[in-house]
Amino acid sequence: MKSFIKELFPKIEEEKKYGGVLYKAKSGDTFCGIFSYKNHVSLEFSFGSQLKDTKKLLLGSGKYRRHLKFKCENDISFPILKSYLNEARKQNLV
Repeated sequence: MKSFIKELFPKIEEEKKYGGVLYKAKSGDTFCGIFSYKNHVSLEFSFGSQLKDTKKLLLGSGKYRRHLKFKCENDISFPILKSYLNEARKQNLV
């Protein structure tokens, strides 16, 4: 997943923090992060509440943050992942 994000956004900054990898937007704010847990991996969008979630896959109910949860590698659909990352780009979050 890390290489996929770097491929879509070659100039994006990467920072190891909070036990995961954070990616910084143009503004210097964190755009998203990848975090590994015991039973899943999540891709967390710092401002996920602003994304159009047409596929209704984003989880979370906080004011800003939303995430996609993957329990195994086969759960990752790169076309769907790409659509969420590109939506974030359209919203100028990256």
